[in-house]
Amino acid sequence: MHLSKTDYLNQYKGVSEDEESKHYKALERAWKNRDFEIELYWKRATYFWGFIAAAFAGYFIIVGSEYNFPQAEYIVTCLGLIFSIAWYFANIGSKKWQENWEKHIDMLEDEVTGPIYKTVLDKSAYSVSKLNIRISQFVIAIWIMLAINYWIQNITFKGAIQNIDYITIAFTMLTLVFAIVMRKEKRKSEREVTKNKYGEVLFSFTKRTFEYNNPKKEKESKHSENKSATT
Repeated sequence: MHLSKTDYLNQYKGVSEDEESKHYKALERAWKNRDFEIELYWKRATYFWGFIAAAFAGYFIIVGSEYNFPQAEYIVTCLGLIFSIAWYFANIGSKKWQENWEKHIDMLEDEVTGPIYKTVLDKSAYSVSKLNIRISQFVIAIWIMLAINYWIQNITFKGAIQNIDYITIAFTMLTLVFAIVMRKEKRKSEREVTKNKYGEVLFSFTKRTFEYNNPKKEKESKHSENKSATT
């Protein structure tokens, strides 16, 4: 749904039930949601860092010891790769939601505080969220190289069918399937900025809808349907 700035701001005109400005409350809510998303971002990062660090520790412990189960090294590699891919997608998702609320702040702040948030120091700086995305890509590349190294050193397609390493092949397929499934979890949303015939900038938002199913009404509806069917 494309909205001009005028159409967007018209949604927040008037006062709420507690006699407060809807515009002011919307801006306050946008700030809280933005701060909440940043807090969640670092919590998710800590969560994935813990799993990935444990995977690296497990990998090097297995490599440095003598196990009777040689595929353990590869299984840990697959786990580390899946956690790293999930971390990468989580970083992208977190950045999207942070930018979502920042866009609302940009649209709402002018009439309340003035353009303080969108007025920034004219100095280049690094994006923390983008750096984390690049780090997650680097970690993914490391796990992929470790997996390739395992295949080069341990897997051969020569010899009898009984010598095929089915465990490695199974975990490879499982990892690929889960990576594809996670990739398809991405939700489509338009974020282009276009203009209408009057030259006004149109901002693209998607309004989420929620349908509440009342069990009592459903029961009454079924009862009336059954009653009409019997008559």
